[in-house]
Amino acid sequence: MWLASDPKADKQAVHYSTTGVPYVHFSAPYLKRRAKEKQGRVGKVERDFESKIWPRLQKDVKSKDPDIRDVARASSLTALTGARIGGTIPKERTKKAKEFVRGALFQITKSGSTDFKALGAPSNKVGTRFRPTGPGAGTGEAALLKDWEEEPTTKTPAPKGFPKALGAALEQSASGSDVTGKGGWKSKDHKAELDYIKSNFYQSEIDAEMQRLVKSKALTQSEADTFLDNLEWKTRQWPRWATELDREELPEFGSSGILTLRSENIQEEGGKTFMRFIGKEAKPNEFEIDDPDVVKWLQEDVHKADTDPDLNGYLFLDTQSEVLQYNKSIGVEETKDYRTRIANKHARAITSETKPPKTLADFEKARTNVVGKYVGHRLCNTPSAALKSYIDEKILQEWAPGPFAEWQEKELEKAKKKAKAG
Repeated sequence: MWLASDPKADKQAVHYSTTGVPYVHFSAPYLKRRAKEKQGRVGKVERDFESKIWPRLQKDVKSKDPDIRDVARASSLTALTGARIGGTIPKERTKKAKEFVRGALFQITKSGSTDFKALGAPSNKVGTRFRPTGPGAGTGEAALLKDWEEEPTTKTPAPKGFPKALGAALEQSASGSDVTGKGGWKSKDHKAELDYIKSNFYQSEIDAEMQRLVKSKALTQSEADTFLDNLEWKTRQWPRWATELDREELPEFGSSGILTLRSENIQEEGGKTFMRFIGKEAKPNEFEIDDPDVVKWLQEDVHKADTDPDLNGYLFLDTQSEVLQYNKSIGVEETKDYRTRIANKHARAITSETKPPKTLADFEKARTNVVGKYVGHRLCNTPSAALKSYIDEKILQEWAPGPFAEWQEKELEKAKKKAKAG
């Protein structure tokens, strides 16, 4: 933990997670200044996107210069879907012995002069996985791994007594009734049901069957909506498409983004094209690519990734700095602004369709459960992350000005008390 000695400094503190990831705490004035700068940047992207930025991207994706063509295609995917541009690959997760974090999961990549056995490893051989007792010494190196072993990566079996057929499983889990007529099914925690359904059936199958059940009046629309929300937010079980990947195909280093996509991350299903990968916090990301021109050149890139040995299965070999430099040249200061634009677009859509809350209590619920959840789902992120990092608060202010002002005052008071408490 590091604390600033100057109370006016922009960077106030830095602490590290159990996996060695640094988290920086900034001062309130700095955050306010950054928010204002971000609003200006994103506002410009929103104003110029249809008339200037997107046309330029679609021109450059056909460029004869492969360097321009590739960065334009990578940028087009994040501009169209809002998916993260960056990801991490093995070499970016390699740590020197002195950087090892106690308790995190590592895999030895270079033995060097480091005594890994003294740090808790079963051997000093390259490829050995271990959790160090603390930082080490010497020239050895190891890759920081995501604890995938702690996440379910295979299909979850149906709980004892729970129906295996999708329709019966949905009806029973959503309504709480025993549709088998055999009795005996009791569960205080429905997580086991959710894990089974999510990992054994495609989302398209679940949605279609749920519509059928509502239409036949086996379930109410409210029961269906509640179940689907629970399926999304109350289980970390990976969906069926992720559980069907070979274990070796699952990413072990950090998370994927546009620049670390491989050919298998582009999938065809039901006549539609999807971009699917494991993102931050081990969350499966799925984005439908519905622009026919993008689908066409994306299929070309998939074929090239599969046949060109130099690509080794990757769609793009560009770096984040190359993509950033390109986007600045077309008027986009940060590639993350594409994602923010998508977030604001969805936030405006849901608030325009939803009756504004009239009280502070209703506003707080709607802010998280309606706007945050709607936008977060489309960014493949959590409601809190969508609200904190992407959605422009002006959209919420225009939607419910009175309750928003009360909420803002309440948040200010909470911040003051927190600062006073140290």
